[in-house]
Amino acid sequence: MGLQLIVQAESEASVAKLLGNAATRSEVFQIAGELWGVSIPTKVVDEVGESVLRRRLSSRNVFDLHEGHWRYA
Repeated sequence: MGLQLIVQAESEASVAKLLGNAATRSEVFQIAGELWGVSIPTKVVDEVGESVLRRRLSSRNVFDLHEGHWRYA
């Protein structure tokens, strides 16, 4: 399953930096202010690993749309 997230960050570039090589195959879009929507396809999650992606984002507050709650940094 892909990941649908909201990430609190200063810019799209900072979110892309956290995602590393997965950023070019994911969608990152501004929601409002410092809130960024991130959609990571299943194929990318399977290739990179969900735990790796979550660890990369662990320095930020992240809302997981499937789980329905925030994970605070």
